[in-house]
Amino acid sequence: MIITMGISRIWHLLRGTELWLNALDQPKGIYKGQRWAIEKFEKCDVSSHEVSKVYKESNKYFAACNDGKIFLNLKFSLKNFVLNILR
Repeated sequence: MIITMGISRIWHLLRGTELWLNALDQPKGIYKGQRWAIEKFEKCDVSSHEVSKVYKESNKYFAACNDGKIFLNLKFSLKNFVLNILR
């Protein structure tokens, strides 16, 4: 359902639910257990990217949508970092 929505509507949905909805792939590696903060969006051509996946270009993370990118920022929590190491 989200895939057919425009980037503006997806952005509003993600911003309104970012604290409790895990709609995006979570960070991996050393950042496993951390969360994404939703930043601005940009309408652009993303035909070379798979929709709803998280990518990194030029040290910026973004989620690809049908008609653009939603930029993400890593919300780092020391507590989550330590808990992930102990698991």
